[in-house]
Amino acid sequence: MRGQRIKVPGNAADLVMRIIGIAALAAVTVFVIVMWKRIPDVVPSHFTFRGQIDGYSGKKMLLFPLVIGWGIFGMVNLLSAIPQAWNIPVQLTAENMGRILRTLKTMLLLIGMIVALFLSYMTFVMARGQGMAPAALALFLVAVVLSTAVCTTRVFLQR
Repeated sequence: MRGQRIKVPGNAADLVMRIIGIAALAAVTVFVIVMWKRIPDVVPSHFTFRGQIDGYSGKKMLLFPLVIGWGIFGMVNLLSAIPQAWNIPVQLTAENMGRILRTLKTMLLLIGMIVALFLSYMTFVMARGQGMAPAALALFLVAVVLSTAVCTTRVFLQR
């Protein structure tokens, strides 16, 4: 696969995951910009595993999850278009390449969307001065781990 130009065609699910990620990040970015003057000078900036606030910072800290969210989402989407850069855990053959690359592209875009949704949610609750829902961090971690495990298992079954 090295040195070889490979393209994994997009599909409707790719488009939906990209739209959801962009919509979440764009909505919270617009919210922060529009509400900036109303946002308190001090906002929650650290949460316990159960979503309770246990640290505060200046409101400029809201930029951190926004920048990280846009950065991760952008990098994952860029990386999804460059399969030559992927570290693939199985040997690719002419027979399995299409299926395996399709599964890995889906995994990348799914994780990008999950991260975008979580960081958008976190920015929103920070801007409102609230704690997160008790299960928010656990749901985020389960979603990332589960999607990674399912897609990786599928790759091994497809080889």
